[in-house]
This record gives sequence, C-alpha cells and structure tokens, in this order.
Amino acid sequence: MDRISLTKPDLNKINSKGYRAVDMHVHTVYSDGLATLDYLAMISKNLSLGFAITDHMTIKGALKMPKNIFFIPGIR
Repeated sequence: MDRISLTKPDLNKINSKGYRAVDMHVHTVYSDGLATLDYLAMISKNLSLGFAITDHMTIKGALKMPKNIFFIPGIR
C-alpha cells in the first residue's frame, strides 16, 4: 500500500520531465497574505515553480504578475 509522502518534491526532476510544479494556493499582499509579487517572481525564477494566486475576492495580484512568471489566476 502506498503512503502519502510529505517530503519536499524534487523540482529539478519534475521540470526535467517536462512538467511544471505549481503551488496551488498562494495569497499575496493584495489579500491577507504576506507574499509580494517580487518575492513570488524571485521564488519562481530560483525554483522553476509556478503559482496559483488565490487572493480573497480579488485578482489584482494575479493581474500584476510579470508575464515571464508561470501563474494561474484564481479567487477564493
């Protein structure tokens, strides 16, 4: 029986297979989060990680993300 693994994924291995890892629930300073868009852009560049920006009742953060960052606009 397989068990759930809570270890950090190997992002290089994921990316090398043509996939993109995405954090599917990120709040920015445009809602109740602490993440700035500059911080998310830095993390995305350094880790090759995408984001689903899911601020509360707004997509302002997602609309202002740099175009070279992989993100999914969402709303919660």
